[in-house]
Amino acid sequence: MLDIGILVILGLLGIRGWFRGLLRSVISLAVLGVGAFVAFTMSGTFAGTVQGLTGLSHDPARMVASTVIFILFSAAGAIVSSVLHKGIRFLPGLTTLNRLAGAAFAVVAGSLVLLLGLTLVSLLPPNELLDKQFRESRIVATFVDPDGFAQGLLTTITGDRLPRALLVFEQLVGDRRLVVAPDASQRIPASEPDKVEARPDLARDISELINRDRVGNNVSALSASDPLAVVALEHATALLIEGNVAYVSDAGSIADRLDRADILRTSVHAGVVLAVSPESALEGIGEQPWTSPIVTDADVTKIGVGVASAGVLQVYVVIVSQ
Repeated sequence: MLDIGILVILGLLGIRGWFRGLLRSVISLAVLGVGAFVAFTMSGTFAGTVQGLTGLSHDPARMVASTVIFILFSAAGAIVSSVLHKGIRFLPGLTTLNRLAGAAFAVVAGSLVLLLGLTLVSLLPPNELLDKQFRESRIVATFVDPDGFAQGLLTTITGDRLPRALLVFEQLVGDRRLVVAPDASQRIPASEPDKVEARPDLARDISELINRDRVGNNVSALSASDPLAVVALEHATALLIEGNVAYVSDAGSIADRLDRADILRTSVHAGVVLAVSPESALEGIGEQPWTSPIVTDADVTKIGVGVASAGVLQVYVVIVSQ
């Protein structure tokens, strides 16, 4: 039923494009494309505001902010487009080829809006009725397939991998992130060693976020420890290569790695998180009882963070100690 509704809407847009012609449809498509790029570029700035208003976590809040900005930009663009349309309304009659091209571009523009909308809805909190409709829809499955052409196109247009990354995580772990328990593990696709890269920028970001939360919890900020960071990065890298998110890798546990590095294990807390952003990783750390001491324990003084990524997968390993 949902597929029929989508096809009807796209068909009506095609008819509208037939009567508008190529130039007007191209203007509309250009407005939507630029709007999508601007929306995702600016979304991080307004994600905090959306979080405060809706209670959503950081990454879904970014998606909502992107959509709102896109709608506002498109509305403003529609006004400009209307003025341009009035300037060309006295053009000679449209040829059949012009009309066909106009219809095609109108369908493409409608598909772009549909892609953004379906991506957003699929990442919102579960809704039984919507989820059932989405599962039964072949069109929706095509549009929200993280490895499909549609999501690849969205990433290219917006320059933002967040939507695709969130969809990948939903498929892998059924959530937007995974904070693995000390005695648990989660299989993920193994990555080739040359595809895994260290992300010191993300490690720095989450360290700053952790210290910000600690200060907010009335405990002291932590000083960076290079030895802890080396151990954390080695473990994060190994997990991606082995395709397993856990406190234990083929080379041993985090504790084993600390012992081999001659690092005294006093009041050590560690967290292993699969997430799409530092903000999401921090939210997960604060939610779980086995990782929350990272942001609340007043006895620890040092922190080491290792972040390794392969494609959209990011593994965060955080170690704190006295």
